[in-house]
Amino acid sequence: MFRLLHSNGLVNWNDRDNDQSTPLHYAFCHSNYEFSQIAIILKIDFDVRSSNGSTPYHSAAVCLSLTLYVFMCTNTEYKLTIPDAKDINGLSILQYGSHIRSIDINLLLEVALVSKHDLYHTDISGKNFLHYAAANGNFFLYLFVIQKVPQVATDLLQQKDAFGNTPVDELFACMPSQKVMKPFKLPTFGDYKQFLFSADDGKLLHLDILSPHESFIAFVLDHLITENILDHFNIKNYILLSILKTRSHPLFYLKIYAKEQYNDAIRSL
Repeated sequence: MFRLLHSNGLVNWNDRDNDQSTPLHYAFCHSNYEFSQIAIILKIDFDVRSSNGSTPYHSAAVCLSLTLYVFMCTNTEYKLTIPDAKDINGLSILQYGSHIRSIDINLLLEVALVSKHDLYHTDISGKNFLHYAAANGNFFLYLFVIQKVPQVATDLLQQKDAFGNTPVDELFACMPSQKVMKPFKLPTFGDYKQFLFSADDGKLLHLDILSPHESFIAFVLDHLITENILDHFNIKNYILLSILKTRSHPLFYLKIYAKEQYNDAIRSL
């Protein structure tokens, strides 16, 4: 039907809404594969831009649609090469998806890896995709990066934006405040990992009572201490932020992982 209407000049594939988004932006966002397949057959330009320079690929990422993954995996005539597209602010497809906290984010990371996108890319503010993941407490994406490309994760965590902030800085700065610090009993036995992580599968314990940012912090601090790079970060500032935001769990993690810096910070208050 769409092909017939197109041949009769009755379909405007470049029709725009108030944000200058096209039908393809909506099709990619809502996983409308049939519509997108017809666009491929008709050789419609997929590099169409909305008012902020985003492409249909960006729309799929921000909607956490499966469109990109499906078209990447297909071995038919509908197979698409997913470009490493950027909007007018230099935001990549992966940076768009980094805002969304969902287990399905692993599929978007897979698209970026298979399509050989630049994982070290930064936008006009100098932020990489982990800056955005950290700001939004998207620990799912971080865990998938650690599993797939651990060295990339280590590098990105140390990468500073135009304001001198790393993703770890962003993580503590964007952690929401709470009015009352929840009571939290410190364990007095064994290795800290016996309390934080399951001995069977390495999963974070107490995930049900942690906020997304607190979970992210636990995973990140464990990685930084494993890589022996914790001293590269402003631990004192993280302690002060945790106190100001009345967050007991991050304070506990910092006391475990950076006991000396923790004691120095507490003495200086």
